[in-house]
Amino acid sequence: RCLSDWSSDVCSSDLMASVWRAEDLVLGRMVAIKILSERFARDHVAVARFEREARTAARVSGHPHVVTIYDVGEAECSDPDAQSGASPIPRTFIVMEHLAGGTVADALRVGEVRLQESLRWLREAASALDHAHERGIVHRDIKPANFLLDGARVLHVADFGIARLGGEDTITSAGELFGTAAYLSPEQALGRAASPASDRYALAVAAYELLVGQRPFNASHFTAQARQHIEQPPPAASERNRVLPPAVDTVLQRALAKQPEQRYATAAAFV
Repeated sequence: RCLSDWSSDVCSSDLMASVWRAEDLVLGRMVAIKILSERFARDHVAVARFEREARTAARVSGHPHVVTIYDVGEAECSDPDAQSGASPIPRTFIVMEHLAGGTVADALRVGEVRLQESLRWLREAASALDHAHERGIVHRDIKPANFLLDGARVLHVADFGIARLGGEDTITSAGELFGTAAYLSPEQALGRAASPASDRYALAVAAYELLVGQRPFNASHFTAQARQHIEQPPPAASERNRVLPPAVDTVLQRALAKQPEQRYATAAAFV
């Protein structure tokens, strides 16, 4: 059915899609529905990318720390601005589990992060990442905002919208840069292909932020942050948070190494 037929509340939105909370009337549960924005409904590249997100996430959604995908499809929704008699616009959607605990980014913003809980979140995220990497999937946008929490504050990795399937041709244009600047690996900042090591770098940035309360690099502009990732060594975490032992610095420095091959071989090994 079209979105107007669902009893739903908008949870979030971006240029690509909006996410709605809705009730599954058949199974009697709350779900989240991610719907491709109307402006992209006839954009074949955008539709392909959106469908690839569902396909990629479905390959790993059986893992306990990855958001579960329930369904993928198209709904024919009428454009309210279209001329009378115009054909309905097919809107691609993904139905996934609804997680009511917000995100790790939310917890950081309001200061609700405890050390032991941070370490558990990192273990959970690392487990999900290693699971995806073993299946040839690179997430490419690991960050606290993509770590969703359920009611028990258990972490689930979300948003495989820019993930790359091993052996699958990329849909993006050559040189197109994806990722969030604050968590971008040096190789991605240089326009090179992302790898599992790139995800592990981003996880290390998130770990630094959870342990210290701030990111290692905080330049105000995207290009300046990218240059910091490429050129600057990360500040010692133990100097920014005196509670941390200096041994933490050695671990983070390796995990945030500029060269991918110098980082830990798995996310679990880092954690």
